[in-house]
Amino acid sequence: MFDPHGFLAVFEAHGLATRATRTQVPGDMGFIVGFVQPEEVIFGESVQTAQFAIEYTTTDAPALAVGTSLTIEGTVYRVTQPPRKQGDGTFTRAALEVQRA
Repeated sequence: MFDPHGFLAVFEAHGLATRATRTQVPGDMGFIVGFVQPEEVIFGESVQTAQFAIEYTTTDAPALAVGTSLTIEGTVYRVTQPPRKQGDGTFTRAALEVQRA
């Protein structure tokens, strides 16, 4: 069975992925995510994303739900829609918005 964690650790080490921590969980070590920001060009520069989103291994945050607050790169975001598994379910994608104080 394919385990993406080895790849994700390398991606994080080279700045291609980042870490999200759950603000409601004291001492949370977080999980590695691919982070997409509005107006970021993706898919070979052919598409611009319209919203904040993360993609992560489903097993790293299986209970992530709407309303969960995540700190990513020093900014707090809130999950806005139910996270959706991608393809075979190895990865999940969640839409985010900046959480205002």
